[in-house]
Amino acid sequence: MTATTKLLKMGRLLGKREIGVSLIKLQRHISTAEKISPEREFREVEIEVPWGKIAGKHWGPPEVEPIIALHGWQDNAGSLDPLVKHLPKDLSILAVDFPGHGYSSWLPKGMMYANLVYVQLIHRIKQHYNMNRVGLIAHSMGGMMSFNYTALFPQNVKFVVAFDYFKYPTYNSKKYLPRFIQDWEKFFRIEQLQTPAPRTSEQNAMDRYIEGSRNSLDEEMCKILFVRGATRHPDGTVSFNRDPRVQFFLFDNGFSNEQLKEMASRIRCPYAVIKGESSSYNEKKESYFEVLEVIEAHSPDFRFHTMPGTHHFHMKNNSDLAELISPFIKKHL
Repeated sequence: MTATTKLLKMGRLLGKREIGVSLIKLQRHISTAEKISPEREFREVEIEVPWGKIAGKHWGPPEVEPIIALHGWQDNAGSLDPLVKHLPKDLSILAVDFPGHGYSSWLPKGMMYANLVYVQLIHRIKQHYNMNRVGLIAHSMGGMMSFNYTALFPQNVKFVVAFDYFKYPTYNSKKYLPRFIQDWEKFFRIEQLQTPAPRTSEQNAMDRYIEGSRNSLDEEMCKILFVRGATRHPDGTVSFNRDPRVQFFLFDNGFSNEQLKEMASRIRCPYAVIKGESSSYNEKKESYFEVLEVIEAHSPDFRFHTMPGTHHFHMKNNSDLAELISPFIKKHL
């Protein structure tokens, strides 16, 4: 039996157990403005950072240590809205906008968005709330940053729940380097622009977003993401809120699969990965599962599941997903 077959079988057979949640009081209270969602109350959060602020949404008891929820590349904290409304109400969850995304501040002019810019965000939130260890729920790029942070600081993480992409892909250098150089040049061109963000119709903006996601998103998902991700203007047009620099493929990982497996061998926390059945692997499937096997070998509670849906399945199959992950989260809080 191949590693891939073994893990796919495991995903179908793993059981689920309910367990009580332990609530830990915060050393520091959240300073927020109250907002009411049609489905569930949340509070807008702003965390001061050296270049501005990190914005987020906090659901659940404000005095309880939050689980950090991280969205995917070019999305925002709203990506977690459909899932959170189905999670237990006593969970404290803080979904944040990565730098340059949603309501969070852009990096200063001249700076490039790279992996460690996002990875350090986890550490800054941990420091802000004076937490000993963090729990992480993450999608795509958020999952990659969670993997990196957990490999670097295994003692700092309670558990990880990752949706679809859970690590950096193993890149083919012949394909990766030309794209890196192309986006490098685009970065310097866009830096010279003095014009405001382009405006377009909401329908055109959604069509572009869906196309950019390789049809992983649909119009309903786009409308959710546009709440934080776009500004509507009086003339009926919209413009994206994200920093245009985040779209460039200037990630600085360049890790081989052997390096990724070495990183995975440092992980010691409970780890759950859920893969969308209709989503690509963005690399050789063997590379994906080889790293999963290393995590399985070192994690005290490893889970792998597959779920119907695209790369953004967490925004669509949210009820089933909440039922799947809630016992795991409660067990390891």
